[in-house]
Amino acid sequence: MSTWQEWAEKEFDQIWESLEPEIREDIERLDYRLQVVWREGRIFKVPEDVLKRKMREKFWALVKELTAG
Repeated sequence: MSTWQEWAEKEFDQIWESLEPEIREDIERLDYRLQVVWREGRIFKVPEDVLKRKMREKFWALVKELTAG
């Protein structure tokens, strides 16, 4: 590995480490919200297969939308 690449990897690691607590919090909030969607769907008797499919579709559509830029 070149010196430049080693430097770049260390820089990335420092950036990641500085933001990791916030990233973890965001993921935990997302997890909680997805659990709420699941519970609400089950309360209203949405079939499990529909919940899985719709959540997957909506989630990946959102990921694509947010990463398209």
